[in-house]
Amino acid sequence: PFVNNFFYFSFFIILRRDILEIIRRPRRRCALLCTVCGREITKGQEYWACNGSRVCAGCLAEFARLELAPCREIRGEENRI
Repeated sequence: PFVNNFFYFSFFIILRRDILEIIRRPRRRCALLCTVCGREITKGQEYWACNGSRVCAGCLAEFARLELAPCREIRGEENRI
């Protein structure tokens, strides 16, 4: 019983130390990148998140054009249903 209790106590102390180290460790920030141009989206800058894509303000028009390409029609050449 003493050996088992000592083992569990030692394991708890080691586990607690590791958990506290993880909690206290400063987190690295991952760069948020625009899906279209690849530039970093900085803090305070607006962006659009749509279907897993993150798009900066400069690429919004191009992104919308790409996303809506299947809906594109040309006057006089519409697909008849």
